[in-house]
Amino acid sequence: MNNIENIIEETNFWKIFALIGFSFGLICVIFLYKFQSSVFNESGRRYSVIFGFILGLTGLTISTASYLNKKNAESEINESKFIIERKSTGGTKNKSHWIFIKINESQKRFEIKPKLWNELKSGDEVLLKIQNGSFEYKFVNEIKPTANTVYN
Repeated sequence: MNNIENIIEETNFWKIFALIGFSFGLICVIFLYKFQSSVFNESGRRYSVIFGFILGLTGLTISTASYLNKKNAESEINESKFIIERKSTGGTKNKSHWIFIKINESQKRFEIKPKLWNELKSGDEVLLKIQNGSFEYKFVNEIKPTANTVYN
């Protein structure tokens, strides 16, 4: 479980670090225009440079922040029990298996392995191992069934 979707306050995380990345990209474009304005003389190249810097640095900032949030996280892991609201699958080539859990008054989606997905059903209780990241964004490290879970 090491993707960005396992951050508990994912939308807030995306907004903040996307804004930082967008701002950084915009500043880079302005500096490039001030010191190397010939890059912007040709219209086709101008748009490629602007969108490349802004979108590229936005994505790079979000990805780097997610990595650093997990890499430099506190060592303490908290375990909490939650109830599965519903299950779902998606995708055509490589099917994804999701469970939906209500955390902090909002429904959160987690991708899990097919074997675990088949063992769980809606209403089952699962144990989430939650760690506090370096940017104070909590993320889920592991999802396990509890002793109360009945296997098929």
